Amino acid sequence: MRGVFYLKKKDIWKIVFAVTITALFALLSSYFTDTSSEWYMALEKPSIQPPPIVFAIAWPIIYVLFAASFSVLLIKNKWSGAFLYIINLILTTLWCVLFFVRHSTGSALVLLLIIFAFAVYLAIFAYNKSVLAGILILPYVLWIGYALAINYGVVLLN
Repeated sequence: MRGVFYLKKKDIWKIVFAVTITALFALLSSYFTDTSSEWYMALEKPSIQPPPIVFAIAWPIIYVLFAASFSVLLIKNKWSGAFLYIINLILTTLWCVLFFVRHSTGSALVLLLIIFAFAVYLAIFAYNKSVLAGILILPYVLWIGYALAINYGVVLLN
């Protein structure tokens, strides 16, 4: 008997794959992110930057929705989209390295423009394959756009 929530064994492995890859990159990104460093604390930040707790709440939610979107697309047998999700995860992690490790706010801004373009493309791709996958990835796209504005402000002020 197949219910609404029936998943095939191969679908469970797709979910495990999407969640694992997303979690690994989330952990890697957090490893490179140090908001308590002397360098970061000394930066002038734009007025649109929220308090640190907002990032601590927002990013886990965004990663969960990202993994859910990735899972939905994989269950729809759209392995071709896996590359787009993984590219976004790699680029987002690289941004953390450029900004927090290398202290290269300008390079991070350029990379964030690229990430935003990839994120928009990912959202369009996901939406065209699955409305649900497209909706679930939207908070990531919006947050990247917001991060772009913050990063731009940091570059202007420093």
